[in-house]
Amino acid sequence: MINVIIVCSDEYKIKAIEENFSKGNKICVAEKVTDGKSAFRSILNCNYSAAVVYMGLNGNDGLWVIEQLNRINYNGTKIIAVNDVKNKMFSELAMLNGADHCLTEPFDVDIIQSRIIQLCSRNDYNKNENVKNTKSSTKAITLSEVINKIGIRPSLKGYGYIKYAVNKVVENPRFMTELTKGLYPEVAVEFNTQPKCVERNIRHCIDISWNNAKSEYKNVFGYEFYKKPTNKELINSLAEYLNEKELNLF
Repeated sequence: MINVIIVCSDEYKIKAIEENFSKGNKICVAEKVTDGKSAFRSILNCNYSAAVVYMGLNGNDGLWVIEQLNRINYNGTKIIAVNDVKNKMFSELAMLNGADHCLTEPFDVDIIQSRIIQLCSRNDYNKNENVKNTKSSTKAITLSEVINKIGIRPSLKGYGYIKYAVNKVVENPRFMTELTKGLYPEVAVEFNTQPKCVERNIRHCIDISWNNAKSEYKNVFGYEFYKKPTNKELINSLAEYLNEKELNLF
């Protein structure tokens, strides 16, 4: 059984989600909260399999919850963000700050159940088995640290694109030979954007990084960069760094 917390200030919406979950017998609503601070505490303390987090909450909003979880590198719960404020920026910010999926109203309520099952399908749903794969956890933390060291901040739109792209390359190196036809479209689907936007925003991150922190490149990667790296060069360098880091740690 997948244990879920619903974070929503609209009782009608909560009831609709609960009724839908009860039909499938795969998801249990373990808790319901209506404000951001209570949601943040509950997610940290109870480590649910998934959380459905609406943006428009009482008090601190849903984006605040997601930002706080991202700030402490928390990845113990799958986060389904729901944009009920009808501002596309909130969807983009939710994904950039670590949400696993984002839905924008209106939508059929049964899609929430489908997305939760898909996101949790790789895990054992026993409540007591919430330990993340150690290598994957190390990967995420290491990647965040190294990206920040070279001056690419989470506030940049391309930050999340780079993290996702590098992890995809680590999982499947063939993406390095298929940036335009493979990697960029893959990232675009994940973030609900266009491949050309992925390419442009990653390039923008590199421009800022090179202008503000190019002296850190040698310190981080161990070799000299004599000119500003291309998207492909930076993604490849980050992927190689991650692989080397794993070999050293394990």
